[in-house]
Amino acid sequence: MFAGGPIEARLDVDGEHTFLSAVRGDLSRSQMMTWLHDYSMIGVVIAKSGHKPHHTVRSKTDEAAYWEGVNNPHYKLTPEPQKYYVKMATAKQWSLVNESEQTQIAYENPFFVQLYQPQAVSVREELLRGLTHNGQAGGAWIAPKFLYDALGSRLFDAITELPEYYPTRTEADIVRVHGHAIARSVPSHATLIDLGAGNCAKAARLFDSLSPRRYVAVDISVDYLREALDQLQRRYPTLDMLGVGQDFSHTLALPAEVGTPSDGPKVFFYPGSSIGNFTPDQALAFLRQVHAVCVQSSGSGLLIGVDLLKDAVELEAAYDDALGVTAAFNRNLLVHVNRLCGSDFRLPDWAHLARFNSELSRVEMHVQARRAVRVQWLGGERHFAQGECVHTESSYKWTVAGFSALLQRAGFSVPTVWTDADTPEQGRFAVMWAPA
Repeated sequence: MFAGGPIEARLDVDGEHTFLSAVRGDLSRSQMMTWLHDYSMIGVVIAKSGHKPHHTVRSKTDEAAYWEGVNNPHYKLTPEPQKYYVKMATAKQWSLVNESEQTQIAYENPFFVQLYQPQAVSVREELLRGLTHNGQAGGAWIAPKFLYDALGSRLFDAITELPEYYPTRTEADIVRVHGHAIARSVPSHATLIDLGAGNCAKAARLFDSLSPRRYVAVDISVDYLREALDQLQRRYPTLDMLGVGQDFSHTLALPAEVGTPSDGPKVFFYPGSSIGNFTPDQALAFLRQVHAVCVQSSGSGLLIGVDLLKDAVELEAAYDDALGVTAAFNRNLLVHVNRLCGSDFRLPDWAHLARFNSELSRVEMHVQARRAVRVQWLGGERHFAQGECVHTESSYKWTVAGFSALLQRAGFSVPTVWTDADTPEQGRFAVMWAPA
């Protein structure tokens, strides 16, 4: 009946009872609920004009989506009789209109663009290319992006809570201690583009100080990102949010929904020293892609976290914790690979190995064969000797001077640097703002 356009509904509050009835058309409450279900409505916002919503009901994502609306303690407003008009639409945005003031307050629903559409054939080819690479011992590899299925993403969140894993904690302390200085350097009211957003928690710490006009969360783990962004939107209901499911390990190609150059500056946020997963040459190519986007909008730049070179014992402990969470994270990769390419890796056959390669200035993660094993897949196999490794991740460590020079080679200006020490050279971790 109302396909293609919004429908207005009246929310009446009378004492302890709350009623929802149609304003446009002649729908009963049960018909209204059926209509909301059939069209997968964004939700119902319950609030007084000028106030944040008390609660948001999301169809098919909230058990209360099929709200009865009568004597429900979760959705009570005030005991005084009041009238509200709630506009519900299948579009990205819904609004609350107060009957007397006729003023409108917009509340944003997270919008999602999935650019990463893994094709089973191409994914399988990529994995088998690594597994069959270089028949010599130690020649096999698996790209680190395959660490991040839904379980892998949750295991990594657990890693960031471990005492041995200093990067997340140290970076958060730097942002807290130097928050005012960062806010003075980084433009406010910009589009904040969070690369490798994960659970979005690191970017959320910047919302109060930077007041972004739009938050764009980019991650390869699509289902995990959807869940995280949905939860974040409930905390910040008025902030425009966009989720982008993308594998940017090779090419950074943002969708048009991110905005145009005329929308103002773009602040790319790449925390956690994820840049360390790239080789130096790959990192340079990636940073040049980020810079190419930044130069289109005046005032844009990159806010990035960089893990700094330090003692090998501390580095190796961070990637091989006593509790074994990192080991589970790394070995879960094999389960993910089995699903993707039909291989038959058995977890009991493989151990986690982390070691610092001083020559290349990187921590390497491997899975190491506990015994001689044969791994098979449709159309092929590979024999691994006892002790042979499959390389799963590298994390390059930088000096402040070395990474600053890399940023400038990519086209950025000399960065402003904050560390956890009195002088940058003594720092264990750095946060850098590099204007385009």
